[in-house]
Amino acid sequence: MSEPIGQILPNWIKNDTVTLKYKDISQFDLNIPYKINGKVNKIYNLIKSRMQIIMKYNGESYRFIVCNKVGNKTLGQSYKEFTCYSFEETLKKKRIKITAGNYQLKQGIDSTYTNKGLLDMIEDSCGWKI
Repeated sequence: MSEPIGQILPNWIKNDTVTLKYKDISQFDLNIPYKINGKVNKIYNLIKSRMQIIMKYNGESYRFIVCNKVGNKTLGQSYKEFTCYSFEETLKKKRIKITAGNYQLKQGIDSTYTNKGLLDMIEDSCGWKI
């Protein structure tokens, strides 16, 4: 697990809005300023696309992926603009081929079925552990 690089301030979230969707991919826009109070912002140079952000909102924690970097400059103030998507975005293009048959959820649960379970197939496809 990586170490946190810093804290995202609420005023860096564009329009102070977060769109949380429970049956779709949530998102928000993030602007990281180059300078804060005349000093260089250390997060500006450290944050990159595909990094993760853990956001606490109304007592719940949500994981987002930083995507779509666009550099901008307004009235002499440089900043990086990102669109952040909920972690489900990483599963969007993952495909799993399941042939016809009967499957259990995880291999080894029932000794009758020796084939891989559905969760085993997802783990093999994504490289994640469930």
